[in-house]
Formats: sequence, structure tokens, C-alpha cells
Amino acid sequence: MQLFSGNNENKTGKLKRSDVHVLLVGDPGVSKSEILTRMAEHSPKGFYVNGAKSSKAGILAVTFKDELTGRWTIEAGAMPLADQGLICIDEMDKMIKSDVLSLNEPMEQQTVTVTNAGLNITMNARTPVLAAANPKHGRFSRDKTVIEQIMVPDTTFSRFDLVYALEDNADYTMDLELAKNLLNDDIGEEDILDSGIIRRYVAYAKREVHPRLVPEAREVLTKFYAETRKAAAEDDDAKLITPRDLQALQRIAITYARVYLREFVTPDDACETIRIYSEALKTVGLTPQTAGNLRGVPSNNEMQNINTSQEIVMEYYQDYGHIIPGYMVKEAIQKIKLDCNVNDDKAKVLYREAMKEIEESI
Repeated sequence: MQLFSGNNENKTGKLKRSDVHVLLVGDPGVSKSEILTRMAEHSPKGFYVNGAKSSKAGILAVTFKDELTGRWTIEAGAMPLADQGLICIDEMDKMIKSDVLSLNEPMEQQTVTVTNAGLNITMNARTPVLAAANPKHGRFSRDKTVIEQIMVPDTTFSRFDLVYALEDNADYTMDLELAKNLLNDDIGEEDILDSGIIRRYVAYAKREVHPRLVPEAREVLTKFYAETRKAAAEDDDAKLITPRDLQALQRIAITYARVYLREFVTPDDACETIRIYSEALKTVGLTPQTAGNLRGVPSNNEMQNINTSQEIVMEYYQDYGHIIPGYMVKEAIQKIKLDCNVNDDKAKVLYREAMKEIEESI
């Protein structure tokens, strides 16, 4: 479905961007790289890059000085070259953090701005991003939540419309079926859909079909958004979805209708969009009521713990300044643990964040 996203001739004029960004985080051997390479092949204008071997310059743009003319020149990277196509970024977790953060502009504003050597150039980068990354320790751990193990900066992470966690769990029946398919050499050409047909179909749909939400479909999405936030607001541990989630639902709904070459997004399309969105959340251990976790939204209880920890740390800061004795640090952490009812690791995190906040504000 992501191949069909992006609609720069959208007649509603209400979408800031229309590309659907997707992130796959999974254990080794679950075919993340295979999915990315195949997606790049099926896109009419697809690019595949390996984050471990690519720099910010290679993905966005690079400036260099022409030895013959002495003039500075800008050469577009993979993202501007994939304008109105698809860019697949593998091993995003291996990229330098500053390079990952540089993706924020093209993923949201759909442009790449280069300011260097007296040049100030803005290039279009209207392309959906399909990225893949490994968990923090190479594979998912049962001792921590999935969200805690995703090594992507929060600001970049929040720009993905759909995030899927792919776990390689042992299941005899599924493992048997997978092994049979992997070892099957009898697949004939008639069983494989030609990439050329897919590319032409996608190109035609994006060029000719520009779906609009009918009032009934808009009502389905609106009601889902409002009711989800209402339910979350009544739970101190819930994390509210944000307008970004609503915009993501709108983009997905329009894309879904385009797959079927429909000029209008029907209520059924809207319901299917909600299902897709909810199923993606389920893979990372979330529900629509806790989806704010993907956007960095704290719950009411978390906000209370933040305020409590800052009050505790401030008492010690006023007595000792920014150099608090080690034994007093342990005492402060223990107090945070008891007052906030959290474990040792979380208490230490709250202490560090509180100290950082206090030092930056003074």
C-alpha cells in the first residue's frame, strides 16, 4: 500500500504531506532487507540505501568544488532523486544520530535544504520512507518493552505513520511452513507477479486517481479520534493520540482507496484504515489509547512522577549545588523510587532528567 502513497495533486488541499512513512523494527532473519529491496524494485522510482554504509550527504545532498571551474556544486542524494517515488533505508539503527535527525525535514516538509559554501538550495523530496532497523541489543528482549528497544531518535520516530515490530518467535507449525517455503525450488514464473506490471499500475494510480474523503468516511475517522482521546483521558496511565495520528489516518485512508482506483474514500476504507493502524500498534505492545507513546506523549502518572522527582532533586541541589555527594545522590534516588513507586532503573532516569532540567533552567 505504501507504494501508492503520495498525492501532490490532492484536491482537498488539507494534507501537509501525503506520503505514508513506515518503520520495520525486527529480529535478524525476518526478511526486513528482502522487503526493502523488493519494494524498491516495485516502485516506479525506487531507491535502496544501506544506512550502515551511507552518510547524510549520500542520502540528502553533497556539496563539492569543481576542480576545473572552481565553483561549488550541489549533487542531490538518494532522497531528492527519489522525489515522487520511494526510498528504502536499511539498517537505520547503524546510522549516526545526527544523520538520522537530518531526515526530519524531508519526512515532514518534503524538502531537502542545503546551506553550504555560500549556496542555499531547496530540493523537493516528496517521497515516502520505508526504513528498517534492528532492536537495541540485536534482537528483542522480553525484559523490556518494544518501544524501549527501538534505537531511533524520538523526533524522527514520531514522523513514521506506521511502526511494525517483527519478532522471530519459535512456533513449530509456522517454522515448519516457513522451512518448506524457503526450501521450495519449484516456484514457477507464473507464480510471480511481474514487477513491470506493478510499477505501471502504481504509476497510473498515483497519476490519475486522487481520492477524497466523503463526509461519512470523515465522520468515522473523526469519531475514532475523539472517542480514543476521551477514553485515554479517563485513564492516568494512558497516552493520548495526537493530531499527527489523525493526519496519519487520513493519509492511509486516501492511499488505501487509491489502491482500488477509487475516487472517494468510503466508510469501509476508513474502517480498514483504523484496523491497519491498530494492528501496527499491537505489534509494538500498544493500543489506540496508549498510542501517544509513539509521539513521546507522557501519561498523567508520568507527568506527576516528573514533577515529584524535580521537587526532590531541587531540595538537594539547593543544599549542595550541581556537585551533590555520591551518598546523597543515592538517597535522592531512593526517595524518588519510593515517592514515585518506580523501580531502581526508572528512579535513576528520573533523577538524571530532573538534574538536567534544573541545571538548564538555572
